This record gives sequence, structure tokens and C-alpha cells, in this order.
Amino acid sequence: YSDRNGNTKTTFDPSEYIKVTLNIQFDPTAPSGRYMVEDYLPASLKHVYSRNVDVEWGSDTWGMWYPHEISGQKVSFCIYHRNDDKSPVKTISYFARVNNYGEYTADYASVYNLEGNVINYAHREQIIIK
Repeated sequence: YSDRNGNTKTTFDPSEYIKVTLNIQFDPTAPSGRYMVEDYLPASLKHVYSRNVDVEWGSDTWGMWYPHEISGQKVSFCIYHRNDDKSPVKTISYFARVNNYGEYTADYASVYNLEGNVINYAHREQIIIK
């Protein structure tokens, strides 16, 4: 999680826009194909579209990712991985806005192959809204 200035942090102010970054690292033995990336925002955060005029500050330098699905706190993306890619890392960035005060836990993000049984999880993150 990072703020408008690109500073990585886990403490935010109410109504603040934040950038959520998912760095997906593929093992060399991971099969080529389509993958679903599912991220679960903490309870106080709400996804906002990257083309929202208030978060336009990030679209030029951070790229644009359009979600496959937004359902409550879940934000999912569909990506394609090839074993001959020059970089085994895919970076997805999207934006969220803080709603309420409190301490919240961001659940595990997951990445799974849509054509097989390969799945992996990211670690949990604690977010504080002051």
C-alpha cells in the first residue's frame, strides 16, 4: 500500500486515496496460461476506478489495470503468463479509498491458474486508519 507520493505505508487518514500494488512472481516451473489474481481489501477500504478524476495522479506513471470483477472487498484481475517472458514478475496496481477509522487486516491475495490446480497466496497486511 502506498500514498499519493509513492511512499509505502500501512497507516492512512480517512478519505485518503491509496495505491494497492500486487507483485506477482512466477516460478520458472509455473505453467503458461491464464491466471486469476484475487485481492481482498481491508474492511475500511473501497475500490475506486483508476480513471476517477481524483486519482488521475497515478495513471500515467503506474499504468492501468481494469478489474475482472469487483464484489464487496474482493477485486480480481485476469492475467496471462508465458514461461518465456523476460520478467517472471507481473505488477498490478489499482486504487482504493479509505472510509473509516480503525485497525483492519487485509486478507490473503491469491493467484491461481485457470487451467490447472496451481495456487499461491500472499501474506496478510495490517492497515491502520487514524
